[in-house]
Amino acid sequence: MHTVLVTHYFPPIGGPGARRMLGWVNGFTAAGHAVTVVTPAAHPRDPYYQPEERYVGPATVLTPRIVDVARLARSGPATKAESTTAAEKRGLAARLRPWLLLPDQRRQANGPLARAARQAIQRHDGPTLVLTSSPYNSVHLVGAALKQRLGKRLTWIADFRDDWFHPVFFPHPNAAYRAYNRHLERLVLRRADGLTVVSPKTLTKIRARHAGYFAADFWNTHDGAKWRWMPNGFDPTGVEAILEEPLPLPPPAERSADEPVNLLFSGTLWQNHRLDALLAALVGVAQRRNRRFRFELAGRVIEPVPPSPDPHRLEIVLHGWKPYEKSLHATRQADLLLVHTGPETQDIKIKLFDCAAVRRPVLILGPHESATVRLACDHIPDALVADQDDQPAIENALERYLASADLARHAFAGLPDEFNRLKQAEQLMAWAQTLPAAGGHGR
Repeated sequence: MHTVLVTHYFPPIGGPGARRMLGWVNGFTAAGHAVTVVTPAAHPRDPYYQPEERYVGPATVLTPRIVDVARLARSGPATKAESTTAAEKRGLAARLRPWLLLPDQRRQANGPLARAARQAIQRHDGPTLVLTSSPYNSVHLVGAALKQRLGKRLTWIADFRDDWFHPVFFPHPNAAYRAYNRHLERLVLRRADGLTVVSPKTLTKIRARHAGYFAADFWNTHDGAKWRWMPNGFDPTGVEAILEEPLPLPPPAERSADEPVNLLFSGTLWQNHRLDALLAALVGVAQRRNRRFRFELAGRVIEPVPPSPDPHRLEIVLHGWKPYEKSLHATRQADLLLVHTGPETQDIKIKLFDCAAVRRPVLILGPHESATVRLACDHIPDALVADQDDQPAIENALERYLASADLARHAFAGLPDEFNRLKQAEQLMAWAQTLPAAGGHGR
């Protein structure tokens, strides 16, 4: 089956969305399917722009040029170390932009993306699977338009990698704006032949917004139903495969007290992902143990980073965003890795899979009911976990790490196949071939 993926995240755009799409593309092509990726031509002011990242493989990649007003609003690259805070984004232009471009700033990209996707579909005989993956939410309106125009010629699956109303991305929670977005989301739910979400909690939130508009069986996830779980995961044929053999590093107890322990956070530090308790814990443990820590942040920093309480004991270094391969190599060389979920509980942080790939010890900050924390506790013998504001629990985790003679006890030994993106691609294709191309799941 010819597969057309429409996404805003594909190299040279990096980030979690690009890793998800790359894994599925690798899975589809490995199974012998023709694949066309439709993604906007990248711009240096796009978030996660990494010119060093390139896709090399058998899939065809179409990159139509688009208009994105957010590019005009940015004064420089979107991959700088520290991003504009939320308080600095509340000017008149920022407040007006969502109303002018519903549901998001990429709405104007829909025309070029839809035309490129339609041409790709028409160049191939036989059935086509169209897969749209958000964010941005507007990408699903491309799928809806293609479905309306081409009907049974294609099967359309809408992949909700993030909730439409995700608190990080959804800009203004006033009643009128939310109502119109619920209308657009409902349109996607009705027209799509299949729908995927990354976690049960995401589906619960979607159902709560639209329960009165669909029959009860619309929300089923069993075989033959319209919904499927497709969690974040890893690609064993991607860059991760280079790093399957762990880099041996001596335990901290065997090293000089003058040599700092390197704690690395890579990715995006979102708002409300606080560091105050972590920094206080690092300094407290360093003073008691007569040790030093070096805390590196490689990526975008949206939540402000407080200054070090004791610069002699704790050095804080902010780097800009690194290309994925360089990020993984830095991850491999760190003593201890940090995964930060903030207050979020519903999704598994994709950086957790990088930690699993390099098999380094990992410290996870998040609520105990978090899906990220639960996965770590299930697959790490002695998981180092604590809530982001629980300084004593963070100190306890750090003390256990420093005293450990077997660092493998604090690292992943492996992960189940449900997180293997190649297996996910196989499941997606098999499921797509059973879906009724004309829909008919809702009322």
